[in-house]
Amino acid sequence: MPNSFSAQDKARLKKLYRDAIANDVCYSYKTLRDFLKNEHLPKARASSGINAIINGKAIYNSYIDYHTSSHLTANDLHRLGLDENNN
Repeated sequence: MPNSFSAQDKARLKKLYRDAIANDVCYSYKTLRDFLKNEHLPKARASSGINAIINGKAIYNSYIDYHTSSHLTANDLHRLGLDENNN
């Protein structure tokens, strides 16, 4: 805090900051934690990535087709990237 603040103002502001963190910030994080733990995660799938869903590999390859000028598969692009980094 600026040196121009009086000792009383510094003490008052420190208390306000501590109270805001304890009552608002910590409460919000606790609420988020409880939601993730009790509602979101129990319903979430254990796998990650689009390839883990039904037809995921085909969907992923269609995204590659759409977003690139090549008609390579994900595996082909991966191999190409590995080859380029090894040369």
